[in-house]
Amino acid sequence: MAEGTTPLATPLATAYRAYEQFEAQLAAALDHVVATNGFADLLATTATNVMALTRIVNGSVDRMVRSTRLAARQDVTDLARQLARTEDKLERLLQAVESVQEQLTHEKAPAP
Repeated sequence: MAEGTTPLATPLATAYRAYEQFEAQLAAALDHVVATNGFADLLATTATNVMALTRIVNGSVDRMVRSTRLAARQDVTDLARQLARTEDKLERLLQAVESVQEQLTHEKAPAP
């Protein structure tokens, strides 16, 4: 090639320029769409539908777990709370028994 001449446009360079133009036009069009109130309404409706669908799926999964008679998360939480209460009661009972044992030991100890 002689100096000062520009190389011919390759098909790849042409495709890249076309892609950049398309991307710029698409970005401008999407910016225009996102700026409208209709898009905000659509986004809010979609979010509401997703939350409702999530609630339905969670309820279905919960029913399925109940039907298999497996312990659900709430059951495990309730059992953990009940176990903690029982452990606290046993600890208080142990302290009371130790106190009574101390009293009996002092009563049986010979007076000096």
